[in-house]
Amino acid sequence: MVVVKHLYFKLKKFFLIVIIIFSNTSFGKEFNELFIINEPISSSSEIEKTINKSFNRMIYRLIGKNDPSYIWKIINSGTSRKDLIKSYSIKNINNQSFLVVSFDEKKTISKLRSLSVPIVGFDRPVIMILINFQPENKSPYFLSTNYQKSNFEKSLIPILNNLSKSKGVFLELPIFDLRDIKNNAEFNLLEDPKKNILDKYSYDFLVDINIANIGYLSWNITGDINKKISGIDSDKQMIIEIENYLTSKIEKILLSSTLDFSNESNIDIVIEGIKDYQDYLASRKVIERLLSINNIEIMSFANEKITYKADIYGKIETFKKEVENIPIFSFINIENEQISLSYGN
Repeated sequence: MVVVKHLYFKLKKFFLIVIIIFSNTSFGKEFNELFIINEPISSSSEIEKTINKSFNRMIYRLIGKNDPSYIWKIINSGTSRKDLIKSYSIKNINNQSFLVVSFDEKKTISKLRSLSVPIVGFDRPVIMILINFQPENKSPYFLSTNYQKSNFEKSLIPILNNLSKSKGVFLELPIFDLRDIKNNAEFNLLEDPKKNILDKYSYDFLVDINIANIGYLSWNITGDINKKISGIDSDKQMIIEIENYLTSKIEKILLSSTLDFSNESNIDIVIEGIKDYQDYLASRKVIERLLSINNIEIMSFANEKITYKADIYGKIETFKKEVENIPIFSFINIENEQISLSYGN
């Protein structure tokens, strides 16, 4: 411990001390209101019931799936739902009353860690949704956020927004300007415009869907979903198919990113490119906030390279998966129980 303190003061003396505001953005992206739930409410008499719903939604969002067994695990540990709440208030949003519940991030994460409840990290995946819509006797077009031509699209957008908020992920449709629309129409005559569209966006996963009219109130869905739908409520059926597919896909994606707090290991973290005290503070702040980090201590610093001894949850591959989404770090390699990163803000 004396060595660690000596190294810390050596760093502080060596570097120019500056105050910085550091924002951790990543790709995936960080969900801005991960610990805030907006739950519809009709009267103040429903506050208790609505708090319970908000708590359940928060836990499901953090663990990546709707599994009530984890709700009961938390309650049976002696923790009430209100214990993890920072504040709540009733607000009017778009002429509807909501109970806006803000959960305490540190308390919530600490409780889940103590109970070994596996959770998904702060950096959430970006899922690009590309839907090629082919109406009867009209030119095909791609659904976008800002141009909604049919009732189907107008009904689908709110569903996507709700799913995004409930799961804590980013579901994104393309945004087109007039030039994009013109280019897409021209591409349709000559070649597939998908590449031209997708080249403009950064995303982690792609959902590729084609919806073609094949007769009166009849539709054929191909691509990632394969289904033929017909009937007077075909729009509703198509939306249900898309919602069910996305829900399943999101849960599979999040399951692959969950962090298991029941296992711990020790690793060395080597970060190269630490040129000044600002670099040290910024890089350490990001490392310490990672969910897989239990504790870190400085072991050495020399030649713009700092080495930490770290206690982590899970295995070194888990830590790698969490850290590789952070843009200020570039992965170098893993050797034995040591991971090497390059820092560049």
